[in-house]
Amino acid sequence: MFLANPVFGVGQANFPWTIGEYLGGRTWQTKSLSGRQAHSLYFTLLPELGLVGVILFSTMIYFNYRDTRVRQFLAVVPRRVGGWHEKKQGSDPELERAVLFGNAILGGMIGYLTTSAFISTLYYPTFWILMGLAVALRNSTQAYTVNQLDTSTTSTLTPKVSLWGRPRAVRLRH
Repeated sequence: MFLANPVFGVGQANFPWTIGEYLGGRTWQTKSLSGRQAHSLYFTLLPELGLVGVILFSTMIYFNYRDTRVRQFLAVVPRRVGGWHEKKQGSDPELERAVLFGNAILGGMIGYLTTSAFISTLYYPTFWILMGLAVALRNSTQAYTVNQLDTSTTSTLTPKVSLWGRPRAVRLRH
């Protein structure tokens, strides 16, 4: 099916309805195999959306991975030494928590992509929810680090809500 329509594929959700044309009349226990799913995200993605869909899906996965790597926003990255976290001067627990959230989202994405090899999950909302969480994490971490850089230049303390909803004192410029 992919070889007949390599660029755009047969169209979204059309795999079950067009597989019968490519089976050449083969049956299983006198039943047609038409109308059945491919039972794999990858074997659904390739024939239905073609190379264009594969490139778009792969690009979304790459950007999702990049958005979960919030260590790029950390000025000082905590390192693991002998199983214990080495605490450095000036490390921010809010950013450390953001790193943990990024790892959790990445773990969810890896689990989704692994199990999708055996289940046809292309149109399930799981992928889009994980993408939304990764983008929200990136946006909130960027806003928090910019706010921290802006507030570290002045000395006036004003109560403000932190990145994760707990009140804490931050410095605001005049």
